[in-house]
Amino acid sequence: MAKRGYVYILVNPAFTGFVKIGKTINDPEDRARQLSVGSGVPAPYAVAWDALVNDCDYVERLIHQQLTEFRSRKDREFFATPLKTAIAVASTIAAPFSCEAEDVSVLTLAAPEQDEVIGRPKRIRREGPEELIEVAEDCRVDRAEAPPDGNSKTIARLGYEILMEHPYKYTEREFYYELHAVRRNRPDLKFESYNIKRAPVVKVHGWGIHRDMNGKLALVAIESPRYKELQATIKTTKAYRTNKAP
Repeated sequence: MAKRGYVYILVNPAFTGFVKIGKTINDPEDRARQLSVGSGVPAPYAVAWDALVNDCDYVERLIHQQLTEFRSRKDREFFATPLKTAIAVASTIAAPFSCEAEDVSVLTLAAPEQDEVIGRPKRIRREGPEELIEVAEDCRVDRAEAPPDGNSKTIARLGYEILMEHPYKYTEREFYYELHAVRRNRPDLKFESYNIKRAPVVKVHGWGIHRDMNGKLALVAIESPRYKELQATIKTTKAYRTNKAP
């Protein structure tokens, strides 16, 4: 029998060049967290794409067949293909089986307790265009580095920890709220005036910031193949310079 559920694509900064394509009858975010707790997983998974379909077993099988030449092993769900390619293939295959059109009201009106119902989507789709915030032109490092840590954490360190621990969880405004209101206890600040291009991690410490199709943010090391791939395939914007241009 056809089984309603999600097909998803996960990414992990520890497994550069690979995507994980699978299925679940629960929320993909829960599945990502479940997979991230294993001792053999050095960094957490993040949901890069998902779709609610009326037969997740069948749709997953079709996607795997289409991408079979990129599969790392027959008994594994990892594929050595660019994320953009995987999303394009998966979204095309999933479209005829989509259940999301019938659940539009759920996306915006569902009460919290309804989120636990199997198959109900939790997230409103696409908030803005996909984008890479490139490292500032006057950044002095050519490899990404962690901002210095200490007893009193700097804004740079706090921002780095938030995005490293929770890739593709926060939008720009949500990120600044978590950074300043929650972790710095400064709810008085006007978050609408902030701009991610001013973040120290992207101006000083060699990290690009990828904004995905849902507006969620993740760090990408300047020296990584992923950074170069994003530069070549999506919209790019330079971070603000630390010093004024001569």
